[in-house]
Amino acid sequence: DTFSWTKGDYWFPEVRSLYGAICVLSFGLYPYVYLAGRAAFQDQPKDIFDSVKVLGHGPWSGFYRISLPMAWPAIAAGMLLVVMETLAEFGAVEYCAVDTFSTGIYRTWMSHGSVTAAAQLSACLIGIVLIFQFCDSLLRGRKRFHSLRTIRKSGPIYRLTGSKAIAAVILTSIPVVFGFLLPLLVFAHKTFTHGDQRTIELVTTFGKNSLIVGVIASTVAVILAFASVYAVRLRPSPISQFANKVSGLGYSIPGSVIAVGCLAPFFWFEELVQSVSIFAFDYDPGFWITGTILALILGYQCRFLAISLGFISAGITRVPLSLDQASRSLGNGSLMTLFRVHYPLLKPTLIYTGILVFVDILKELPITLILQPFNFQTLAVRVHQLASDERLEEASTGVLAIITAGLISVIFLTRFTDRSH
Repeated sequence: DTFSWTKGDYWFPEVRSLYGAICVLSFGLYPYVYLAGRAAFQDQPKDIFDSVKVLGHGPWSGFYRISLPMAWPAIAAGMLLVVMETLAEFGAVEYCAVDTFSTGIYRTWMSHGSVTAAAQLSACLIGIVLIFQFCDSLLRGRKRFHSLRTIRKSGPIYRLTGSKAIAAVILTSIPVVFGFLLPLLVFAHKTFTHGDQRTIELVTTFGKNSLIVGVIASTVAVILAFASVYAVRLRPSPISQFANKVSGLGYSIPGSVIAVGCLAPFFWFEELVQSVSIFAFDYDPGFWITGTILALILGYQCRFLAISLGFISAGITRVPLSLDQASRSLGNGSLMTLFRVHYPLLKPTLIYTGILVFVDILKELPITLILQPFNFQTLAVRVHQLASDERLEEASTGVLAIITAGLISVIFLTRFTDRSH
């Protein structure tokens, strides 16, 4: 308006494009790698840096030779989660008008009604995921890092000055500004100027529904993963390890495919229970799975169990087997060892994992759209409906609520991690 320019008089990068989707996903998913790498670097004892100095290496040489290789397994796990999240992303790529496996599967199933074609695309996507996991295993190889010290001192702190300090501040501020602060300001402005008129209902109904399913599903995911990882530790076998690998594939499969795949066994089991109940007790239980939030909770397990398995498995490998043997020598069985030894040691990891799963469930869309019972909507579904109708100002209120809930969870997670260290 100042220079009387029209849309064709200046250049602005196209947001709804492939590069726009890359930027959005990069700024949105970088915390997966950041949090995993941050925890790994904090776990490194001060003795390592003292040894690096004795060997004549400087800070950068010690970082590349010692610190980075030790943190690589955690960083690689975070990167693998980003890859699987990107392959399964639906909302961002659809809004950016980018054709991916996820949007193709959803469009093939919803628009064309071809279950066979959707299944074929899903099989191709699973094959790509297997290739990524195989490459990740090759890169990490058989590297294992253990620390026998129970008390760790933090590493040295290097103070940056001058241009280096300015460059470090700018570099570290880019993902925070473009991935959080700028979108937050935009949504806050839209909310307070032309926000959703149903704000009270948004918080009391949609927010409460999101909180209920998020807390229940994340708790169940942590319990299932903890039990599965501990079972593999007790009796490691190719079958149990393969079962854990298969369970982790769900995170890379689009939520719409998981939801459709869950509906068939859910309906079959409901009909079976209904027939037995009517015959034996003359009672019709109705749609006790698909008509309740139980279907949502089970669908979330198929999708997000990989997060719990990955982080809890990484945590339990840091517990020496000698502690299990010592517990057994004191007369404790496997169950008592789990509650008296592993649970206290892994409690920070379990809480950390539960918060990550909760934040992911809070913004999950395809599974919730398909498996949600009648008269049950979450914040993500409400935002999707408004955004689909191009009512972006009203949708910004729900988006701001999701951001606030996720921000509170991340702040609690960060403070809890610092306190545990």
